[in-house]
Amino acid sequence: MNAFNTLKVLISFQLSKSRHSAPTVIVSPLAIAFTAIAILPYALSKSYGASVAKSILAGYIPLLAILAALPAAIIAVIEVSAGRYNHLLLSGVSPHLISVSIFLINAALSLIIVVLGLVISKVLYNFPSHENISLVIFLAFLGTIGISGLAVAVSYPFRNPQISGLIVSLLVILFEYLSPVYYPITALPRIWAEVVLAINPLASVMGFLRGTFSLKFTMLVTIPSSILWTVIGIILLSRKIMKTI
Repeated sequence: MNAFNTLKVLISFQLSKSRHSAPTVIVSPLAIAFTAIAILPYALSKSYGASVAKSILAGYIPLLAILAALPAAIIAVIEVSAGRYNHLLLSGVSPHLISVSIFLINAALSLIIVVLGLVISKVLYNFPSHENISLVIFLAFLGTIGISGLAVAVSYPFRNPQISGLIVSLLVILFEYLSPVYYPITALPRIWAEVVLAINPLASVMGFLRGTFSLKFTMLVTIPSSILWTVIGIILLSRKIMKTI
């Protein structure tokens, strides 16, 4: 099976499995986040001014990628553990190609969510500026792949869907409050800020949208962090796939 057919099969599989997993672990947190994007900035702007509202939007837009990527990656680990990709292995497809394809598909789907969030924030609140939109999309794509790698690394030891579902819930809550969504990262003590930036590739994107970080600094933080977690995730997911043979 060539690479194109492999990608086609993987896309079809990812979309078909989402009918079963999306209602419980993906749609709910995203629905809450989209509602927050539509309503919260309006209420905050009336109470505290437009700058506070845009600061919250700057946190929520990258958060959309996290809320989509975390459960999607953990679900992929569950499906791998169940041997759902074995037919590709028997067709001669490399475990690494399967892993890379899963990461790219998850990142692309998460990116669609980010774009929808950008459209909502742009239409309702004229945020972010035109020159930032393409950069946000690019950085969100990089960060999403990194978040997927982190989710795979955390869920790698488990194959029980119930345990993995619990991990999804905990990670979503943890990342929502450890990410600088409701506050600027500069409000944290320096050592904590450095930990958050190292763990969460999208934390620096939130800072960039708020105007806290320059584009150069954001790239220097996001790219290495994303690459590290992606490599770890692909290696672990490939090992998981090979164990199912």
